Amino acid sequence: MVLIVDASADLRFIYAEMLRRNGIDTAEAGSRAEALRVARERRPAALVIDSSASDGEGARLVAELGRDSRTAAIPVIFLRHWSEGPPPAASAPVVAVRKPVDPRELLGAVQELLQRARRQTTA
Repeated sequence: MVLIVDASADLRFIYAEMLRRNGIDTAEAGSRAEALRVARERRPAALVIDSSASDGEGARLVAELGRDSRTAAIPVIFLRHWSEGPPPAASAPVVAVRKPVDPRELLGAVQELLQRARRQTTA
């Protein structure tokens, strides 16, 4: 399951539908607090986090996830504008995807992280 975190319900829906159409289960969170709760409870295989999620707290969310032993290993796809700096550092892999998001690029990044996670669990 991939957890999609974005303040915009419309964007969460678009990203979730695209992933589900490609066989990837999703969950959604509209705020930092909700994302932390869902990530701790459901332990997603990856997170898609908008840099401006919950009023620009996307980077703070990545940092909080990295400090929690229950969520520190979850890889993150960080959606950011071209003018923003590099994605935040984390203990798990962080892949940056530039906005506006190309659906094929997002799908490819999610599939790559999920494949990488599967290889690590079978190794």
